Amino acid sequence: MYSLIMKTLNGIDSRYPTREEEQLVLGWAESLPRRLQAAQTVQQTETAIIAASIEEMKRRWPRFQPLHDRGWEKSQRDMQLCLRYSVQAMLVEDADMPRDKLFIWLGTVVKAMGMTTQFVRDSYTILKDQCRKQLPADAYRMMETYLDRLIQDMTCFLEPSRPAVG
Repeated sequence: MYSLIMKTLNGIDSRYPTREEEQLVLGWAESLPRRLQAAQTVQQTETAIIAASIEEMKRRWPRFQPLHDRGWEKSQRDMQLCLRYSVQAMLVEDADMPRDKLFIWLGTVVKAMGMTTQFVRDSYTILKDQCRKQLPADAYRMMETYLDRLIQDMTCFLEPSRPAVG
């Protein structure tokens, strides 16, 4: 159970909500339309955000492609997936949800492929920068915390034993 509303409702099992719990749920529900609008905005700009992010990564890491078959395609897929999970986290207001559902697993795969912490940090910092550039300020503000957590959660692994990013 990731969302605030589910956590709250599970916490009141077999009793009525307190006034504070009612206010918590109402505040969460009140902000849902703004969060849904931000999610729609990210969805509409996702292709441009990801494309610009990959182009910047190609510029910064020119020797990456020869080391990895379809490396940029896979990076694009991973960025897209991470952005979508970050949006889901924003919708339910739970910054831990993407880590638990995706980032730990993906981080281990990325490290096994030889991606260094710097390469991963660059990837998702660039993604965050592109979100800042391409999203309206209000949508970006709603996403910023979750993009910061994406960077944090994807860079918390040890360096690979055999770096393979060039």
